[in-house]
Amino acid sequence: MTPDLFDAIPEDARPAAKQEGIQSREMQCTRITPRSPARSNAPATSHAAARRARRGAIPQAVRLLQHLAERGESGATNAEAAGALDLLMSSVTARCRGLVLDGLVRDSGRTRPTPSGCDAIVWVLTDAGAAVMMSTRAPEKPAEAATEPDAPDGGAA
Repeated sequence: MTPDLFDAIPEDARPAAKQEGIQSREMQCTRITPRSPARSNAPATSHAAARRARRGAIPQAVRLLQHLAERGESGATNAEAAGALDLLMSSVTARCRGLVLDGLVRDSGRTRPTPSGCDAIVWVLTDAGAAVMMSTRAPEKPAEAATEPDAPDGGAA
């Protein structure tokens, strides 16, 4: 069975992701799917490497989602995310592609120059991706009540 990370995307976020035209055969916008397959005719060492890569894929994908959530609508290019997360560009590219297929990340329609001067896609969270990030955040602690009672005359001393 595929490792699950996010099983609880709110129902109302799922149609929004589908309306954006995102289709994921495997997950229908509900989970992160580790994608590091080896060719069927690849040697055993390639299959072992693919298994190792899959184990690291979910933590990297979570870090990328968190980064994009922090960046909001300004988003990030693969190069920016790789630098901020201290990951290889190839890892960020693979994780981003998987998150796009899962319906959690989308092309913003904007580009920014890379360090080499080429234009790169700016990635942002989809509504489903934002919902996943909201559902996985720790609940905020309620504000503590004032320790002194209000003065009966409206606070005037």
